[in-house]
Amino acid sequence: MAPSELEQALDEAAEGSGRTRRRVYELLTQASLYVEPAGRPEQGLLTLSTAARAGAVEMTAFTSLAQTLARDMDIDIRWARAPATWIFSEAIRLGCAAVRLNPPQFEIPSADLPALAAGRVPDFDSRKANQPAAPKVLEPRGPIPVEAGTYLEVALGGVNEVTAAYLFDLVLPGEQPMLCLGLRLDLPPERWDDFVASIEQLAEIPGFPDGVAACPLNDEMLAAAEKAGVKILQPRGPARA
Repeated sequence: MAPSELEQALDEAAEGSGRTRRRVYELLTQASLYVEPAGRPEQGLLTLSTAARAGAVEMTAFTSLAQTLARDMDIDIRWARAPATWIFSEAIRLGCAAVRLNPPQFEIPSADLPALAAGRVPDFDSRKANQPAAPKVLEPRGPIPVEAGTYLEVALGGVNEVTAAYLFDLVLPGEQPMLCLGLRLDLPPERWDDFVASIEQLAEIPGFPDGVAACPLNDEMLAAAEKAGVKILQPRGPARA
């Protein structure tokens, strides 16, 4: 069977908000998708299945039954076909962080769901104009004291929620670089800041009498820290986006 126009657009789509992603969204406003029901429909009402991935609730949808078979999905699942706009509305109602389409091919973030649920293409241009400048992650300007690295490796190794740690220079918009300890956390994002502030082991770090700023690492900052930072704790276990 020849791929649909939507599937062709998905094949061409790049990560981010480029022209191909816009085309996928245009097609999705008129499309129907296959989703997994959560149990049997009651009184004619369909409830959709969600799953937790990296600490967030997500929904999975497919462009065709052939796509479910290509991904070794359970053959006993009774897939339901529904308008994509309704599926996106349900994803919002269920608090989904994303809708994964033909995973891992394409992911629709929660920020794009309201417009799609209303049958509109998200306004990429205005979002980009209003987006604040991202912080920069740079290689540390000075050497990292051996005692600091040793202490942090042991101290953070006992904190199960910390799955990776790096030291790097962080440059916030309009400010000078500052040494920062970046932590990858196995926790939902809404708990990151409070958890970092609660880590008692960071109160006094040998070799850093003035202390070190600590911050959680999202996916983008983690990738930058892996390139420019000094690895303190070897990445381990699952990580949350």
